[in-house]
Amino acid sequence: MRDELRKSKLDGICSWLDGNLLITALRRGLILAIPFFLIGSLSLVVANFPIPAYQTFIRTFADGFLLTTVHWVYFGTMGVLSLILIATISYSYAHLADPVNVGLYPTCCLVSYVVFTIEDVSNLQLSIFDSTWLFTAMLVTLGCCSLLRLLLRISHRWHDKHYHEGIDLDFQSIVTSLLPIAACVLVFLFLKVLLITVTGSSSLQNIGSVLATDLFEKVGTGVGGAVLFIFLIHFLWFFGIHGSNLLSMVSDGMFESGMAANIAAVAAGGVPQTLFTKTFFDCFILMGGSGATICLLLALLIGTKRGNSKRLFRLSIIPSLFNVNELVLFGLPVVFNPIMLIPFILVPLVMLGTSAGAMALGLVPFCSQTVQWTTPVLFSGWLSTGSWTGAALQAVNIAIGTALYLPFIRLSEKYYSGLLKRNISTLKNEIVQREAAGDVTSLNGTAYRDLHEVIKLLTADLRHSLSNSKISLYYQPQFRSDGTLYGVEALLRWNHPSAGFLYPPLVVELAREEGLLGQMGYQIIETAARALQRLAKESRYPIHLAVNISPLQLEDPLFCDKVKDILNRYDFKDCLLCFEITEQIALSSTPAIQSRIQELRMLGVPFHMDDFGMGHSSMIYLQNNEFAAVKLDGRLIRDMVNNKRSQEIISSIQRMSHSLNYDLIAEYVETEEQQKTLETLGCHIYQGYLYSAALPLPELESYLHQKDALSHILPQAPTQEELYL
Repeated sequence: MRDELRKSKLDGICSWLDGNLLITALRRGLILAIPFFLIGSLSLVVANFPIPAYQTFIRTFADGFLLTTVHWVYFGTMGVLSLILIATISYSYAHLADPVNVGLYPTCCLVSYVVFTIEDVSNLQLSIFDSTWLFTAMLVTLGCCSLLRLLLRISHRWHDKHYHEGIDLDFQSIVTSLLPIAACVLVFLFLKVLLITVTGSSSLQNIGSVLATDLFEKVGTGVGGAVLFIFLIHFLWFFGIHGSNLLSMVSDGMFESGMAANIAAVAAGGVPQTLFTKTFFDCFILMGGSGATICLLLALLIGTKRGNSKRLFRLSIIPSLFNVNELVLFGLPVVFNPIMLIPFILVPLVMLGTSAGAMALGLVPFCSQTVQWTTPVLFSGWLSTGSWTGAALQAVNIAIGTALYLPFIRLSEKYYSGLLKRNISTLKNEIVQREAAGDVTSLNGTAYRDLHEVIKLLTADLRHSLSNSKISLYYQPQFRSDGTLYGVEALLRWNHPSAGFLYPPLVVELAREEGLLGQMGYQIIETAARALQRLAKESRYPIHLAVNISPLQLEDPLFCDKVKDILNRYDFKDCLLCFEITEQIALSSTPAIQSRIQELRMLGVPFHMDDFGMGHSSMIYLQNNEFAAVKLDGRLIRDMVNNKRSQEIISSIQRMSHSLNYDLIAEYVETEEQQKTLETLGCHIYQGYLYSAALPLPELESYLHQKDALSHILPQAPTQEELYL
């Protein structure tokens, strides 16, 4: 009961964070900045690769020009990281909350940030855009975005009341946004003045560093100081504050002095006496960076099945070997992730205990040699202590840290997989409701604003699945009333790696809006043709295999040529590959679509009309066009047994099918009572759960063999007239 209560509270916190506009914008902004994290991290590794011969080469080659170029890349990415995040976070916020004014937010945030942070107006320092200012940049950006959105709403209401026709729209937009932007800048100017008045400085970074230094001068650098130091570094990171940078005055000014004392003691022939030093923290606690990132990445590799996490591991592992970990902290993310907060703090504290204990017991020497901070793990442990036991202690710590991270990684994966499934279910339900109401709404429209993240994720996953041919077809058989096989319908199935099988209309809509429908359509036709060739080899009489196609496919001028190419590559014997279109498509088709339908018929591709009988009055259409088969609308079948009107409609459609010489197929046949009623009304071809659900091709073949539906030789295939009589 307590576990369930804790789980519900955690779900509540995570759901609130995931649904919060500011947090969502922050996370999306961090994700958009990942390419710059990666480029900057790699340039930092290249510049600081800890091999003396390499360092000599890169610093002397072409008089140091090679190192200079690497520094250019670094300062163009990580050196202006705060500037990058101002742009990406403000853009993400505007895209979610106010897409009409998306261009205003980044510029307003940038100006407000510069006004808030600049000190010397005669010399604008780029240092206000480096990584030490991340927290200030994020705080100002989110505050400015929220304020600007509120003020723009007020301004728009006022201008709507004083709207003048005939004035240029761009000019009106500028006038509307002028006062809100000015107000935002003035607000942050006021906050800057207030901060200077109260603290004497406008730099949040400097204020935080001074407060931290005062705190540690009281606490000291013993066990309590070490625990507090490690705790604060990682607790601050949860809020996006670069803990190591904020506490750099503490680590360099207080803990580094202990390292100098150890080096001096060894040089004098003595034994190092200070345990907690900056090198101790760097080598045995912050392995891979804050949070012992090496352990986090190994836990990701072992404990997750999510493709994104695997890709994050591959991108991050090399920089993390050299203690560059921003890509992991922002890409996972750790920032504002309550599930990862506990292990992110716990693992370094446990490592602090194991490392201090091993050295206090004399199992591992104290650190007596300063090593470059980019030195990879194991090497740094050996070099800093002068003993192989230092490397062994690091290996033990990595094993412990990975084991501690694993359950939280699995909990995180379970939570986000569940969240994804819930969001997909919500998306499906909304689409079903809109379909029932006849309301066609773009997935990228405002109606689905709260689900944009899952839509983007699914779209990217769909593109990947199509590129790797992971879209599949299931096949539902169609039987005549005498038990013989009439054909099968190919039905789209996408088994999403995290969410399972998705609602097919959702898949089609995702493909349509992303421009993937043509690619997916050809894959479906190709897969169906391959399946029909396989069935044709076993079937002793002609069968139909129907594939659903969309009007967008028929609008493609190359569609007929590509279909012809597919037909030429497969041998169907006497079997028929059919295209199925809905009644609505048939009625609303353009002359170009009609021409392509006729061209496909001449290639030997019959057409079936789906959902016939409820949506439109299409009798005249059938008189002027040839269909091999017409499928009754499923709503007619469901209401048929107890609805005489439905029976009359079906009976009239059946009589028309006889006179116009097309097959009549009833889908959604689920009970024997439905089948017998249909047979009484003259409909003799059925598809539905009474016979079989849609099956993968191997299972379909096994099912048909069990029913002897492929090898059974018909005395003579029943004609329409015989079925009618």
